[in-house]
Amino acid sequence: QHSLQGLWQLHRTPGLGLFGGTCSAAISACAKSSRWEQSLLLLSDAKSKRMLLDTSCYNAAVSACVCIAAWSRALVLFRQMTMQHCSTASSCELWTTAARPDSWSYNAVMSVCGEATQWRWVLWLLGHMATMLVSPDVVSHSVVIAMSNRMSMWEQALVTLHGMHSGTLQPNVVSFSAAISSCFEAS
Repeated sequence: QHSLQGLWQLHRTPGLGLFGGTCSAAISACAKSSRWEQSLLLLSDAKSKRMLLDTSCYNAAVSACVCIAAWSRALVLFRQMTMQHCSTASSCELWTTAARPDSWSYNAVMSVCGEATQWRWVLWLLGHMATMLVSPDVVSHSVVIAMSNRMSMWEQALVTLHGMHSGTLQPNVVSFSAAISSCFEAS
């Protein structure tokens, strides 16, 4: 509580403010203490001051959205990170700032969308990773399989599990369990 108040004062002090890792730490601290509104306000204020925000700042704000299951806010933040910082619409090889979505960014947004049964967004995000030069990992696929289980989409669970096997990823216990549950509930 006292640390958050100190960071908030630092952020509001002209000429000082929050930078990089401090901004990320402040946003994370707010999210972890159930002050998600304050964490999103910190990010918004930092953007309005034209601070150079890195991926960890955005990821911390997305984390705040995950804590309150605010899938639409998480998507908005994710879109801001990808659209604001990608230098061209067709290729994201050049980045204009330090922020770039990573697998954690995708996985967090996919998780909150999956929990909210927004399966179209989950599948779109998984497919979009390659466009943004981010490799899906075991967590990415496990999120899709778990969401497929919740949505009784056993075919999608098996397709995703098979995709992991045919690629370089090894499914883990979570992946297998969610796929098995999906098939069992469908029978």
